[in-house]
Amino acid sequence: LSEPLLHRDFEDDSDTCDNQGGFSLDQGKRRLSLEAVAEAIVYTWNCLVAALTKPFVLAAGFGQCLVGYRAPPGILPAQLTLLQEEKLNKLRDSKGTTFDPSNPEHEAALRRLWRLSFPSRQLEDLKSEQWKDMGWQGTDPSTDFRGAGFLALENLLYFAETYPSVYSQLLGKVNGRRSEWEYPFCVAGVNLTFAMIEILDVADGRQPRTRAGTNFFTALSEGTDNAFEEVYCAAFQLLDSKWLEMRASYMEFPAVMGEVKKELQAALERAETLGEVERLLLGPRRP
Repeated sequence: LSEPLLHRDFEDDSDTCDNQGGFSLDQGKRRLSLEAVAEAIVYTWNCLVAALTKPFVLAAGFGQCLVGYRAPPGILPAQLTLLQEEKLNKLRDSKGTTFDPSNPEHEAALRRLWRLSFPSRQLEDLKSEQWKDMGWQGTDPSTDFRGAGFLALENLLYFAETYPSVYSQLLGKVNGRRSEWEYPFCVAGVNLTFAMIEILDVADGRQPRTRAGTNFFTALSEGTDNAFEEVYCAAFQLLDSKWLEMRASYMEFPAVMGEVKKELQAALERAETLGEVERLLLGPRRP
């Protein structure tokens, strides 16, 4: 099987769009931005007029203008507290850190993942056919991290250390009727990390602008430092369930991931708590 599961859209997370009918992405963004600004101006003016007709509630009227306006999705960034900003920056740093096999800390983390995955097996070398047993595409796992960065390895480690039984079951593909050609476990984990980065709109230099990203960083991550990792673990279990439900095989992995991303995005947009996200994704399958 020579077809990789990590396609070009995974390797390059820059914005792309087909130019059809003379309409470019930049033009679309400018038009949408102008419409949003115009809507905001009209809305604010109406609020001002209403407030001036009631002098005693002038301040309240302006407050409603500032709080009550809702721009179209994807236009205005989330407004985060310092603590929420700190959590976002931590994700940015991990995502932006390229896995480096020559870095002793990175090598140690990868070796730890091996020990957690196969406690009774000795790893021969950092470049070995053994890595394929864990679900990497080749003999060198460092070539599979790509756009997800060191964050992908951190998520796999969190899953293995926090839910060892569930991790082992998914790694060993012990549940359900399995395909002859199964999805590679660790590559699937890297894909999940990258999918979450996209859905939550974790980008450098700005706040999240998607509904899922805004909801996650302003509400769902409150009270815990591991919200991203917990959602990741739930999403991995959802992926395996979808794989079995769709009776998928290796080449159908992108279709399975597409269904997982739809359900994950819907849950992150809709839920009010982290526990509700897990219930929406897993139902009675929660670990």
